[in-house]
Amino acid sequence: MIFDAVTEAKLLKNEGGTESLKLSDVDKLIINLISNDPHITNAQLVVASETSLSTI
Repeated sequence: MIFDAVTEAKLLKNEGGTESLKLSDVDKLIINLISNDPHITNAQLVVASETSLSTI
């Protein structure tokens, strides 16, 4: 599910559609973390992003 969101965000960015895409700083951080490590787990995302699991 998270991977699908990252893929969609990348497609929108490549198509120049990011103006209408409202991403929070946490969203951007998570997308960046997943882009750098596609196999990152939710637990690792929580630690790396310093957010709660419910946020992710």
